[in-house]
Amino acid sequence: MEATLVLFDDSDNIKPGLTFFAEFAHNLSSMTSHPALPEDDPEAIGLYVPLHYYTNGDSDNPGNTPSDQSGNAKAAYTMLRILDYQTRVVRGDLTLPSPEQLQVLLVTSSVLTASEILAFESFVKAGGILVLHGLASSYFDGASKDVMERLLGACSESSLPGKLHAKVDFGGSEWQFAPDEFLHGASHSAPVLSNFSASVAEVWSDKATGLPLLVLTKHAGGGAVFASVPAVEVAVWNVMREPILRDAWNAWYSGVLNCLHGHCSSAGLSGSSSAEPKQEQVSRVHIIPSNRSSVNTLAKASHAMRNRRVLVFGAASLAAVAVKGLSSLGLNAVNTSVLTAASLGHVDLLFVIGSMPMTNFSYASHWLSSYTQRCMIWSGVDYGSLSRSMYTAAGVAAVDFRHVGFSNFSTLGRAFTFELNEDKFLEFSVQRPVQRPEWGHAEVIAVDQAGLEVLHRHVPSKSGGTFVLSSVSAEKWHPISSTIEDWYSELISLCSSDGELPVSIQI
Repeated sequence: MEATLVLFDDSDNIKPGLTFFAEFAHNLSSMTSHPALPEDDPEAIGLYVPLHYYTNGDSDNPGNTPSDQSGNAKAAYTMLRILDYQTRVVRGDLTLPSPEQLQVLLVTSSVLTASEILAFESFVKAGGILVLHGLASSYFDGASKDVMERLLGACSESSLPGKLHAKVDFGGSEWQFAPDEFLHGASHSAPVLSNFSASVAEVWSDKATGLPLLVLTKHAGGGAVFASVPAVEVAVWNVMREPILRDAWNAWYSGVLNCLHGHCSSAGLSGSSSAEPKQEQVSRVHIIPSNRSSVNTLAKASHAMRNRRVLVFGAASLAAVAVKGLSSLGLNAVNTSVLTAASLGHVDLLFVIGSMPMTNFSYASHWLSSYTQRCMIWSGVDYGSLSRSMYTAAGVAAVDFRHVGFSNFSTLGRAFTFELNEDKFLEFSVQRPVQRPEWGHAEVIAVDQAGLEVLHRHVPSKSGGTFVLSSVSAEKWHPISSTIEDWYSELISLCSSDGELPVSIQI
């Protein structure tokens, strides 16, 4: 070994630049067991490497190439790691792990053989969750036909048009797929799904043609399949050099994983053959006179807020509402569409409306956790922003979509009523069962007349600031009988126990 590595100098001492290797070798020799690896974590997302990966000398390869498959895997890996998911490699030439060893398996737009599809069926029947991106018409023919029909709960007797430019609503966003973002090859094309069985829970269709593109199928024993006719990773890989377009796909993977755990968006469900025009939201908030025991607290908060710096993040139209309302309270509020460490450096309060891409949330989370005298208020979380990191920071997880006409609740001695006219209301709860204990640590500030938790407060770490989460958004549901400033005063008073907005810290 010494002849190869040349660890020692002329004085028989380890060379300074190689001391790290000596420490590594010493630690390795003293280990009694190997360190934890992603392969040991059943919650790590399995990225599937197809049985037929190489083209040279493999006459049974159905159409995969190393360049395509490595690109697809990198695309999925990048999105999942941004979302703070661990990943692991699952090789198609080996026996699949059991659901106890691997909960979720993701096929990253590979072309499969009948034996692989049969192995997937066994995995799902045992309770595993399968995400199958990219479907080929060959799956519904020959030896794999019956297996695939059972797996998806659907048949296929024809192929999609070769030049289809598809659009589908999923997870609260519209997704577009070009003709080359389907599995079209010499021996296969993209299938048209039909004849859905009772096991199919939901179907999402192309907005123009009504052709099914996505399907969620539930199986006995807890197994489930989310299948996408488009080759999703091909679409992601096509924009990998364009960070804004690339990072938008985070919401897709977050939406799929949330959907498999029972929290699907209602957009694009089966039966919607074309896009329906969106109705104008008719929404408003009433403030009902009640016990005014919180007047002193709010007055103290209003005084403390004078000239404090607030950064508002959200869609321009909604951010304008928030900036106006917060400024009227004496705050120095400005809006932004991009978060950076520099833009957050001199901010006392971060006010988020609706959605926030994971890359921006990473900056926000680091900013919040680095000092106790900071506060982040999130007003009306959108479905596409849900992630493990967000749940951990908020101390509470989304558990359901609700259809509600109004929400009435009290906080700090004041009663509020929000009249809503929306397709969905995202419910968060510390009471309902969730996957991780830390998603039940938030303090419930308000519960409405239906028993829904609508306002939470959480301090993610001892050295960090306060996270205030409001399920209702006053920016979308404008007040008519009182002002939005009253609601903002209530929210800001939750940033600290005494109702004062923390002082700014220069970094």
